[in-house]
Amino acid sequence: MLEHYLAAFGTIFLPQNILAMSWGALGIIAGALRGSAPPWGVVLLIPFTFALSPITAFTILVSAYCGGSPGIDHLCPLRDSGRAIRRMHGHRRHALAKQGHAARALWIFIIASAIGGFSASLS
Repeated sequence: MLEHYLAAFGTIFLPQNILAMSWGALGIIAGALRGSAPPWGVVLLIPFTFALSPITAFTILVSAYCGGSPGIDHLCPLRDSGRAIRRMHGHRRHALAKQGHAARALWIFIIASAIGGFSASLS
């Protein structure tokens, strides 16, 4: 089983897949736009994936979707969580933003989201 994990890590850390992950960060922009959601970032990137290998295309789409979740939370200084499911966390981050700690609240969420996403992908 360990050899499967090593093969997967070897594949995902190829230069074209690292570049694909950086393009997938456009999902953060799609998540930060008012009225948008992470699936919109995926939909907008689909035409760019037609000429790519399946693994690289899948890497772009998954990273765009995963990047959209923290992107939604950039709206916390406006007290607009963007989605109803994030309403409770949005109130807490808005309170920190009013105290002048908006950047700190966003960084805490982004780091916690990255750790949670990484640990979920390992299981």
